[in-house]
Amino acid sequence: MTEFNEIDLEIEKLFFKDYFEFGSQRYELFVSTIKEKFEKVKKPYAKKLLFVEISSYLNKTLEDFGAYMFGLHQARNKKIALIRTLVTYKPTDGSIKKLIEGKKDKEIELLFGLNNIYKKTFKIKTKDRRKFIQSLLENLKFFANDQHRNLKIYNKAKHGNVIASSIKAINPNSKSKKDSIAVLNDKHEYPNVMPYSEKQFFTMCNNIIILKNQILEMACAYLAKYNPKAATELDKYYI
Repeated sequence: MTEFNEIDLEIEKLFFKDYFEFGSQRYELFVSTIKEKFEKVKKPYAKKLLFVEISSYLNKTLEDFGAYMFGLHQARNKKIALIRTLVTYKPTDGSIKKLIEGKKDKEIELLFGLNNIYKKTFKIKTKDRRKFIQSLLENLKFFANDQHRNLKIYNKAKHGNVIASSIKAINPNSKSKKDSIAVLNDKHEYPNVMPYSEKQFFTMCNNIIILKNQILEMACAYLAKYNPKAATELDKYYI
């Protein structure tokens, strides 16, 4: 086993026991609550405001996902416990694109030690484990692009002060026929645009749950590889 700080490993065990039962549940609680509101409200402006909220929460979840990926990198390459990374990382460290940009699948796999940690976690055939890792790699690329594309909008929209109901509200001469939400930037006549649809709202809800499940899987995989004592004790708490 890698020689990590023993105090970190003990705190990690206590934290993840609580996280599996408590902290990780916030994703589904938020999604179920906002979906219920979205389905009940009738006014278009209310649906659009909830769309902005779920978009912001998706970006927060993408940052969480990126932080865990960064944590796997730190554990694999710098012998730093995951819990230490989670409490010290900077938001820019959670950029998925920054972590994997320019790297081939095999390089990404080696960078994070994916095969080794998932081999420890899931007692499945090599072929099935390879499919699982390949799926994770594909999700990594998709979410990296999603996070990078939406980051500027998220940074502006998360405070809610520069949101407009459509591109035409800011630029009446716009010829866009697609329903949208506009987010002001320093180029007033060319605001950032978030295409709006009810289908996209539910897609974002689903992506949050996918990310939440992969975060949990990464946490379990990390513990099995780097903190096996905690993994054994916490197995019954994984939801």
